[in-house]
Amino acid sequence: MIHIPLEEILKNLNEISWDILDILKDQSLNFVDIRSRLSLSQEKAYKELARLEGACLIQSKQNTKDQRSKIYSLTPYGESVFEFKNK
Repeated sequence: MIHIPLEEILKNLNEISWDILDILKDQSLNFVDIRSRLSLSQEKAYKELARLEGACLIQSKQNTKDQRSKIYSLTPYGESVFEFKNK
């Protein structure tokens, strides 16, 4: 496993990244809900979610109610990055 200092992670997150982490801190949401809450284009939302998932800050799983969509939530690592920023 690669260990990257939290300060480095914080430097590479943009405003949209933080907005997504913020809305996922208390609940899991699907793509449509995330996109509508943040008024993002489909392309921008997919790109940012993929970036955050690649950084292991969020995770996705298949929506049991709708197999065509995914549910996104913070990972424990994402929670610690979010808490570190808010100290």
